[in-house]
Amino acid sequence: MLDDILSKYKSGFSDFTLLRGQHKSILRTQYSTEKGQTVMMKYGDEENSRGVCATVFANGAYGFMALPRYNDAAVQYVLKKAKENALQLAALQKNPLPPVPETENGSIMRDMDYRFLTQHQVCKFATELGKYAESKKPGVKVEISVLQDATEKLLIVSNGYDYHNIENLPGISVQLKMDDCSISKEIHPSKRSLCSIAEDPAEVYALIDKLVEELAEKKAEDEDAIYAEGGEWDCVLSPEFVSLLAHEAVGHTMEADAVLQKGSVGLEYMGKQVASPLVSLTDFHSKVCGGIDGRLDIPVDDEGVKCIDAPLIKDGILCGALTDRRTAAALGMPMTGNARASQYCDTTIIRMRNTCFHPGTSKFEDMIAAIDKGYYLKKMGGGNGSLKGEFRMTAMELYEIRGGQLGRKVKPTSVAGIAWDALKTVDMVGAEFSGGEMCGTCGKDDQGIHTAEGGAAFKMRLKIAGR
Repeated sequence: MLDDILSKYKSGFSDFTLLRGQHKSILRTQYSTEKGQTVMMKYGDEENSRGVCATVFANGAYGFMALPRYNDAAVQYVLKKAKENALQLAALQKNPLPPVPETENGSIMRDMDYRFLTQHQVCKFATELGKYAESKKPGVKVEISVLQDATEKLLIVSNGYDYHNIENLPGISVQLKMDDCSISKEIHPSKRSLCSIAEDPAEVYALIDKLVEELAEKKAEDEDAIYAEGGEWDCVLSPEFVSLLAHEAVGHTMEADAVLQKGSVGLEYMGKQVASPLVSLTDFHSKVCGGIDGRLDIPVDDEGVKCIDAPLIKDGILCGALTDRRTAAALGMPMTGNARASQYCDTTIIRMRNTCFHPGTSKFEDMIAAIDKGYYLKKMGGGNGSLKGEFRMTAMELYEIRGGQLGRKVKPTSVAGIAWDALKTVDMVGAEFSGGEMCGTCGKDDQGIHTAEGGAAFKMRLKIAGR
C-alpha cells in the first residue's frame, strides 16, 4: 500500500501541478505438461515498480520528472525538477502552449483492502489447476498461465480530482492440446482478486470441464475442415470479432491524439455516417451497456479529470473522440478522462477503457438463417488496424453457412477491410451483449496498459481470404 505522503504538498502548488505515486506489481507463472509428463514449471516473473512523478505547467510549457523511490525526498526532488524542466522548455519554445484547461475539483479516495498471493502461492494455484485438467482427460497436454496484476495509484492535482485506487486484474489462461488439435480460453474475472479465485476456483474448474468436452469435438471437426472460398461474403461475427473491431479499427482511430495527426480520418468523418444506423459504439469508464460492470472501473483519469462515458458512434454517425485536457481544448470537445499512464515513470497518453458496441434486437439463429451463402466467424487469433480505419484479423475458428444453416468447419484464414465501409453493411445486430469478450494489454507507444472491449454479434459483409 502507498502511504499518503503527497497531499501535504498540495498547498505549495503555485502552477498547474500533478503529483502521482504508483506501485505496480505483476506475478505470472505457467504450468505445462509435455508428452504426457510434467515438466519444469516456469516459476514466475515478478515485476515490481514503485515511484513518484510530477508534471508542472509553467510559462507555457510542461515539465516532467520521475524517480524510482517513494519518500519525501523523492517527492521534493521531482517537484523541483519538473518545474525547472518546464521553465527550460519554455525558454526554448517560440510559441507557448495555451493554459491547462480547468475542470471540476473533488476527491475520490477509495479505502483499499486487497489481499494478494505470494509468488509461491500463485505457482501452487497454477499447479493445482494443471493437475485437475490432467485428471479430466488422460494424455492431454495442459498449459495453465496464471497472472496477478495490480496497480495502485495516488494522485494529487492542483486542479481536478485527487484520487486513490488499486486496479486489481487477475487473468487465467487454459490451453489443452491433443495431437495437432488445441483449444484455449482466457478468463478475466471482474471484481475478484486472484486470492478469492484461488479460495473458490469453481469458475475455473467449470471452464476446464467445458474445454475438455470441446476438445474432442474440435478434433473431429478439424479433420474434416475445408478451405474458405475467397471473396466478399455475408458473415456473422461473434462478439469476440466485433470487440476487435471496436478496439483496432475504430477506437485507436478516435483517440484524440490520433485524430489530430496528419493522415487520420477522424476529423474528416466527424459528424458523418460511418456505419449502419444499427451501430453505436461507446467507450465506457465503468458500467457498460445495460448497467453491467465493465472489466475496468476508472472514475478518475491520471490527469485528475473525472471520467465520463465517451460515445464514438451514435446510430451510425461518428460523434466523438477520446480526449485528455489538451486535446479536448484543441478539438472543442468535452474532457472524457482518457489520459492514462502505465508506470510511474510514464507521462499520460490517451487510452481506451471499456470500448463496446451496443447490442441490438436480433437473435443469433435468425442472423444465421438470413444468410444463403457465407461464413460464421466464431474465434479470432489476433488482428490490427490503422488510423485510417483499415483492419486485418485472423479467423481461427469459423464455419460455412449454407441455406441459412451452419455447415462444415473452415480452416483458419484472414479477413480484412476498412471499418467505415464494412460497418455500413451491418444489417443485423445481436441482442446478446458481452461486456468483456476481449480483455488484455494494449501496447500503444510502448506503454502496456489494460483495456477491455465488448459488443454483440454483427451480420455484415466482409472480405475473406481463400486458399
